[in-house]
Amino acid sequence: MNNHNQGTLVNPTKVTVGEYLRSWLGNKTDITAVTHERYTEIIERRIAPTLGNIELQKLKPKHVQDWLSDLSKSGGRRYGQGLSPRTVRHCYRVLWGALKQAVKLEVLSRNVADAATPPRLKEDEIEILTPDQIRAVRDALRGHRLGPI
Repeated sequence: MNNHNQGTLVNPTKVTVGEYLRSWLGNKTDITAVTHERYTEIIERRIAPTLGNIELQKLKPKHVQDWLSDLSKSGGRRYGQGLSPRTVRHCYRVLWGALKQAVKLEVLSRNVADAATPPRLKEDEIEILTPDQIRAVRDALRGHRLGPI
């Protein structure tokens, strides 16, 4: 009741996650054509098959967390190979950004993706060159335009 009096109560809607994401992307003007194409692929191949038919208002953090787990294990495809943590995080950021906009537009009262945890990135180990390897690289670059670097 208090939310209603303050004007912050979000009107329920039957819009699905898939419908909202397509609309959100269709209205997005601050991205390049390549980014738009990549987001379309993520929405259609990674998000919509699992979350697309859920009503936006009924999307729960558990749905998002299960989706992230599914992407990591099977890539969101039956019997498929899991996606890398970096790719799963990219898919998560697309969903998170769309839901963030829904909150700004007062379509949702909160971003349920905030409660989910995407996979951690594995820090790549850095191989330090030995003094002999450094000398070999310097010798190979002597006279090359990258030599001074």
